[in-house]
Amino acid sequence: MNSGLYDMTKLEDAKIIGGIGSLLFLLGGMGFWGKPSLLAIVGLVLMALAVKYIADETREKSIFDNFVYFLFLSVLGLIIATLVGIASLVGSMFIGRFAAILSAIVSFFFYWIILVASSFFLKRSFETIAAKTENSMFSTAGKLYFIGALTIIIMIGFLLVFVALLLTVIAFFTLKTTGTSLTS
Repeated sequence: MNSGLYDMTKLEDAKIIGGIGSLLFLLGGMGFWGKPSLLAIVGLVLMALAVKYIADETREKSIFDNFVYFLFLSVLGLIIATLVGIASLVGSMFIGRFAAILSAIVSFFFYWIILVASSFFLKRSFETIAAKTENSMFSTAGKLYFIGALTIIIMIGFLLVFVALLLTVIAFFTLKTTGTSLTS
């Protein structure tokens, strides 16, 4: 790196890897509704790699740290929802249908809380990327993802998350790789 300019090779890699990764994540259907497909998992790993490259090039550790918190909480939410879902199914055999339905509702509520928390960290990561790379599309995607997580309970959130994922694809593919300098 010379005089505050980013290593264009790393940013070009981040642009391509992040764009492909976010597209795979979107196509894999892993926005929120569980059942992670192999396509979505590969996409998420590629996105994490791209975010790491951006964090390294901008020398802003919080970009990657917040993305890792997002990943951790997302996985934790899926695990908890799955375990409680299984417990609800097994419990319905012994304690009745009403208790199982109540358990499933409680499971969804806890998953929703973790989902909102995880999306907050994605929003923080993307807002910092936007500030450092001068690409406001990341900030918009992060905010929409967070608002989508908040409103998923009333179903409109699914649409907002879908739009946020589309904007994430666009944000990565429009990442500037020439003439970008460190911003404060």
